[in-house]
Amino acid sequence: MYHPAYPDRDYTFGQMILRLRTAIGLTQTTLAEYLGVTRRAIIKWEDGSNYPTPPHLKKLIELAYKNQVFQIGNEGEEIRTLWRGSRQKNLLDEVWLHKLLASPALPPPEFRPDKQTSNIKDSHQIQALSQLKESGSSSSPFDWGEAQAIPAFYGREGELNLLTGWLRDEGCRVVSLLGMGGIGKSALAVTLMHKLSNEFDVVIWRSLRDGEKCEDLLDGFFQVLDPQLLDRAAPGLERRTGQLLEHMRNRRVLLVLDNLESLLVEGEGTGKIRPGYEGYGQLLRRIAETSHQSCLLLTSREKPADLISFEGNRSPVRALQLGRLSVGACEQLLADKEVKGTSTEKVRLVEAYTGNPLALKIVSQTIVEVFDSEIALFLEQGEVIFGEIRELLDQQILRLTNLEQSILLWLAIMREPVTFEELVAVLVRPVSRATLIEALGALRRRSLIERGQKAGSFTLQSVVLEYATLRLVNEAVTEIQQGKLVRLLEHNLVQARAKDYIRQSQERLLVAPILANLQAILGFGRPSLLDRFNVFFDELRTLDETAQGYGPANLVTLVRWLKRDLRDLDLSRLVLRDAYLQGVHIQDTNLSEATVRDCIFTETFGSILSMTLSSNGEYLVATNFAGEICVWKTVNLTLHRFWKPNNFRPNRLVLSPDNRILAVGLEQAGIELWDFNSATFLGTLDSRQNDPVMYEVAFAPDGKKLAAVTGIHIFRIWEMATGRELHILLHQEEIPVLMWSPVGTLLATGDIRGTIRLWEIPETGPAICVHALTGHSREVVGLAFAPDGLTLASASWDGTVKLWDVATGQLQQTLTGHKDRVSRLAWSPDGRTLASGGRNSDPVIWLWDVERASYRAVLLGHSGVIRGLAFTPDSANLISCGSDGTVRLWDVTSGQSIRVLESYRSNPYAMEWSPDNSRLVCSATDLTIAIYDVSGIQPPLMLEGNYAQIPAVRWSLDGRWIAASERNNSIRVWNARTGEFYYLFEPPYRSAYDSYDFKWSPDGRFLAGGTGNNGVVVWDVQQRRQRWVAHSFPVEIFSVDWHPDGIQLAGSGADSCIYIWDARDGTLLRHLSHEFNIFYYNLFWSPDGKRLGAIGGEPSDPKILVWDNQTLEQVACISGQAGQTGLFQVMCWDGGEEIIIAGDNTGKISWWDVQTGMCLRVCEAHTQLISSLVRSPDGTRLASCGNDGKIKIWDIKSGELLQIVRRDHPYERLNITGIKGLTEAQKANLRTLGAVENGLPA
Repeated sequence: MYHPAYPDRDYTFGQMILRLRTAIGLTQTTLAEYLGVTRRAIIKWEDGSNYPTPPHLKKLIELAYKNQVFQIGNEGEEIRTLWRGSRQKNLLDEVWLHKLLASPALPPPEFRPDKQTSNIKDSHQIQALSQLKESGSSSSPFDWGEAQAIPAFYGREGELNLLTGWLRDEGCRVVSLLGMGGIGKSALAVTLMHKLSNEFDVVIWRSLRDGEKCEDLLDGFFQVLDPQLLDRAAPGLERRTGQLLEHMRNRRVLLVLDNLESLLVEGEGTGKIRPGYEGYGQLLRRIAETSHQSCLLLTSREKPADLISFEGNRSPVRALQLGRLSVGACEQLLADKEVKGTSTEKVRLVEAYTGNPLALKIVSQTIVEVFDSEIALFLEQGEVIFGEIRELLDQQILRLTNLEQSILLWLAIMREPVTFEELVAVLVRPVSRATLIEALGALRRRSLIERGQKAGSFTLQSVVLEYATLRLVNEAVTEIQQGKLVRLLEHNLVQARAKDYIRQSQERLLVAPILANLQAILGFGRPSLLDRFNVFFDELRTLDETAQGYGPANLVTLVRWLKRDLRDLDLSRLVLRDAYLQGVHIQDTNLSEATVRDCIFTETFGSILSMTLSSNGEYLVATNFAGEICVWKTVNLTLHRFWKPNNFRPNRLVLSPDNRILAVGLEQAGIELWDFNSATFLGTLDSRQNDPVMYEVAFAPDGKKLAAVTGIHIFRIWEMATGRELHILLHQEEIPVLMWSPVGTLLATGDIRGTIRLWEIPETGPAICVHALTGHSREVVGLAFAPDGLTLASASWDGTVKLWDVATGQLQQTLTGHKDRVSRLAWSPDGRTLASGGRNSDPVIWLWDVERASYRAVLLGHSGVIRGLAFTPDSANLISCGSDGTVRLWDVTSGQSIRVLESYRSNPYAMEWSPDNSRLVCSATDLTIAIYDVSGIQPPLMLEGNYAQIPAVRWSLDGRWIAASERNNSIRVWNARTGEFYYLFEPPYRSAYDSYDFKWSPDGRFLAGGTGNNGVVVWDVQQRRQRWVAHSFPVEIFSVDWHPDGIQLAGSGADSCIYIWDARDGTLLRHLSHEFNIFYYNLFWSPDGKRLGAIGGEPSDPKILVWDNQTLEQVACISGQAGQTGLFQVMCWDGGEEIIIAGDNTGKISWWDVQTGMCLRVCEAHTQLISSLVRSPDGTRLASCGNDGKIKIWDIKSGELLQIVRRDHPYERLNITGIKGLTEAQKANLRTLGAVENGLPA
């Protein structure tokens, strides 16, 4: 380029060039691109500091002529004047000029005003251009500068009208348009500028993207306002600013400054002007505080600090924060870009980019070019952050402070609206509340965060959420690769106490991609990654607790995902903060001297039988299959306390309305009362007779009475103040459930025939049955009154839920949807929602909208019988528990799982030897069945397919089959050799709760089992059919056994009798009766068939009874010895007919001489109740199992312990010596799962 050196600027020529460019309607950038020069060259021409070369000047003249910029009829003279003004060394080529003037004056296609390269689009621009052409002044009043072309303006009508009023009607001095990149600030400013151009004497647009000095900016202003002033400009920025304000007072001037954020300090978020550009702060303040008739319009991604003190709703200095573009405007934008899709697809696309017009333009181009204009194809691939969109957000993030970036990443991790307090709680290094508030405000002003639906909460726009998620993944990968952790110390990838679905999202979107990138992109294999993580552990161990931050927890999470366990790790002296360790094996790992904060471990509560929630919603109480009572704090479901009542397993429990007394119904007899706050035993409620089974226990609403189902057809009511029994009521059928009405004088019961009875319970006098509600075809096992007491809901094994009018007893509605039996009900305190829980093949929870009589949601997650349902007092959450060993907290509105407590309680419960003496099959409290190789060579073989507790498991004597009974009295059969499921035998009629014994026939062809109403049923296993059943038998049969001859079949009944049938056809041969009310269980023939033994008697003093099979005479009655043995639970013969071996509730095994009744030997076998005792077929060994989780094998003659068989617990040999941050209950929980402390196991 030609560079003549002149000491003074040629302002006259500069104005000629400026007039030509603005009259044509081009920006400096567009003109530079057309002429093939830099934008800086155009600037120098227009400020008179340089001249164009002849070829460039000719090209500019041609463009101006074809756009009819020169005065018609005087074009030649004006062109010659321009050429002379350019001080060219060569004279103007007249031949070229003659040809030009002879050509038609039509704008070339690429620069016609209706193309995107021109900003002469709307009527406001055309009007301004006409004024410019008609003006004979050498100083143009309109300088569009770098203003972008706006071929189409979408939406923002409301914002445009508001701004028009501010500038035209209210005379605002300074107006700031604020918003994130791409939101449309510049487009709105350009449109406003053109719309109001006729309202101002001078309009000047300048972009500050290139960081022009304030002095140069003022020179550009003066070049338009008064070029002569450049020669006599006052020295110093202060005085020159004063001269500008003089013009702004005397004339109506609109100054537009775009991209002001370029002059602000990056990474602080304070809105302060960068060093070296302080003059802009002075300029902004002077324009804001000085009275004038002009306006300064700014666009910026963040608010300049110098204007904050001047702003106000009634002040002449104002700011407008731009939010997302409306859906309608976005759809118009997409239509103009010619992308195709349904309305739903367009809305999804708009939501994905949060109504950001620039992002939508970018992605639209990609959809057109790559996805054949189809929105659906783009949405299928799932990636919304790419290329220019990433660059757009990168520019935003680079301007943030470290704290602001950290907040963005935390919001990306937490993924839902977060309150201020929740944000404070997760920060490793505390910051002042004022600082945090400032950071949130800065992010809000930049439109990076927005308010959540919950009051006082914040969340991310969807596109920012995905961007921040990807940024965190990339930064984590880089830190691990480079060996320096920063973000991974400050942020927790997976929050242990997050809502369940949030935690799963964190694992899927953060942990999995980090490991995938490390392995695939960087080529780190699993061994090298584990080595690297171990190095990090060693480095973190040298830091203090605060400095370790979330580092150890994040590394543990990555290791867990990498190798699916946490075995053999050294985590000593590390700080584990908010780590999720539930359901993971941590055997042989060292946690000594570690600090554990807010971590989630596997618990030991196992399969739950009953659950109750305190009336204030603070505590959840449950009893499990192992006989323990567990108490959790409802907030986050943290374990608070657990204990084990005396000697019998709790079957049902309930808290008094004042939350002071816990009533526990025991499985074998009695109701225990406990002080809930101290777990102190208060006493028992006595009944007038010995009751074998407790079903339901319920306090009256005022807490003054307690009702319980006792026996089989009986329920009783006690007065709590005195313990006096007020009522004893007989039911025609077995009663699985009862429930008090909120009114307090009405009690509902349900029976196994499907009938519901409503009982009026007066203060004095007998109870009266006021209604008998019929409609169910199977057992009624769940009842729930509406909070107002007007409606009763019932759940039945017929698969339905029915709603009844309490006053009339009439059926109102039947709710259908469950595919199997319904087991539990709960009504929300607000009365709007009813929850019903299923069982067996349909273990789902249905939420019903009672007013609409339709379902609201189906909650999936449980894999076993739903045993408990309870709404929190605010009706917002539902708590459920089941036989699958989980407790779940649900969000009622969304139907999502918020929190899941998983347990590991694999206590062996029932056992049987294989006929070849080499294996043991064992059922456990975690609903599993395992086949153990006694030699220990082969790992356990697990049998699949069971849904409920397995009280009995039997191996056929021919070795072909293994059968197991479930608590619902069905029997499952597997192939013993392959472990494949064979068949499910269903009982002819099911009792609601009781489980009954079953045995194989000696030839392995038949199965016999007890029933609730049909005596004994016999199945032909090969034919898969029922062989015979005793119809309408008057009593329940709890235990059965085949005589060795395969013909006689014995069964013990609930009526104190033992019955003996002919196993071939079901003929009742004889029965043994007892003068006392004795409940018999654990019935066994001696190996030679000469004697029959059973455990029976009162639950508080069970005895071993033996009869002679021929004479039916009792030959032995063996009682336990005080101080030596506990209460008998199980028994077996030692191989002959002379010695019986018994296991008791204290864990002892004792050998007894049948003839003398003397105790021959006592062995301290287990630390807790013995649940099964079986003799090997060859008569040499004895296997025992108990609630301590162990299976032990003994020499049957000497009582010597031969071996212990069991699976490793999840935390086997986990060293927790000196661990900090856990309660004693939590430590006990870890020890139960195998952890050791000070070298000692549990």
